[in-house]
Amino acid sequence: MNKQVLKQIKSLRLGQPVEVFWFDASKGEARFGAEGKSLVQFDIPVRSLGYFIGIAGEKTKHLILVRDHFLLNKEMDVHDVDFSSIPVGMIDKIRCPEKLNLTLAKLLQKALLKIRIRKQRGRKIPRFKEEEHD
Repeated sequence: MNKQVLKQIKSLRLGQPVEVFWFDASKGEARFGAEGKSLVQFDIPVRSLGYFIGIAGEKTKHLILVRDHFLLNKEMDVHDVDFSSIPVGMIDKIRCPEKLNLTLAKLLQKALLKIRIRKQRGRKIPRFKEEEHD
């Protein structure tokens, strides 16, 4: 386990925005290219973003990040919370950004701009408008 990552985890505060780079497990499938070259990839890098809640787990410790919070019924105070549970031993590095990485934001924006919706008379229009960033 990476000592630097453990230090970072200990310094995290409840509710702090966190970006976690870690490696996910994968199912095994062998793929080979035309020249017999293996296309198998064992390390599956993941970038998870959310708000730090804490560490949980009995046998394996997991870093818990809240991703989404839905207030399903205000009168009855019913909430639904989606969270990520990341095994601490699989974490490569942690960052505490103030905002989303601009390169990632631009990639997401570019992908979302390709989404089209149908309007009246069969016309298709972009779902989102591209915004300029500093």
